[in-house]
Amino acid sequence: MEVKERFLQVCTLESTTGNELENVVISLLQDNGLDLKNIRGQGYDGAVNMSGMYKGLQSRIRAHNEKALYVHCQAHCLNLSLYPGQRIVELQKLSDTRWACRERSLKALNKVLKALIKLLTDISESDLPDTAAGDAKMYLRAIDFEFLLCLEITTTVFQVTGVASDALQQKDLDLSTAYTVTDGVLDTVKNLRSEEEFKTIFQKAIEKAEDAGINIPTVPPGRGRKRKAPARYLHSATAAQDSHTFQTVEEFYRAYRAKVYFTFLDTITEELGRRFKLHTCSVSL
Repeated sequence: MEVKERFLQVCTLESTTGNELENVVISLLQDNGLDLKNIRGQGYDGAVNMSGMYKGLQSRIRAHNEKALYVHCQAHCLNLSLYPGQRIVELQKLSDTRWACRERSLKALNKVLKALIKLLTDISESDLPDTAAGDAKMYLRAIDFEFLLCLEITTTVFQVTGVASDALQQKDLDLSTAYTVTDGVLDTVKNLRSEEEFKTIFQKAIEKAEDAGINIPTVPPGRGRKRKAPARYLHSATAAQDSHTFQTVEEFYRAYRAKVYFTFLDTITEELGRRFKLHTCSVSL
């Protein structure tokens, strides 16, 4: 059986309630000579008015035809859980929900980072009449070793999800293959949570920092300038802990691995498992 996609119509809605959506969909099908009884699947995002099991559009359609199985759009699930050659590369805007956009943004930033730093440096040292020089200095201060390390971490993860996002939006993709793709993403992200993987990422960040002339700090992540402790607390265990700074890159490495890298991967893994496993039981039935 060959699956074909057909665009029917853009509809104007008076509201976005399940009832209004039901009326619009049924009217659209009737206008195009399509029988509601022939529907075998529904695919929407996870908004309540679409996916609600009592008053959502999917449940209302199933009331007319119980064979119209609802499946949460797999590409949209991925976006919720979580952006060669000689050509001009533009920095991409971020999206709050679309992982594919983030993968493209990170890829573009990695490609032009060195040129971007040089541009910001030139602007910051210029004598422009507006606020451009001050803005450039602010951005330059933000591009430190911690920024480069986070860039390497997120790029590694979003490259995996970017490939999956493209695969999940193929028009000939069936449900079984979709779950195979998502299971593969989940396994890959879990495998990234290792000492060896973080060591590779950390080394890439070091090389990128050295190439850009950025210092590698020994201050623990998340520690800014501390308030001076009162004299009566100077010898307490708490004061000693708060005033601690790392003496070596290795100490910074261990802290960032535990507090940032592993935590980030655990959050991604939990979201992937929660969103993609939500409909597995109903589909199996």
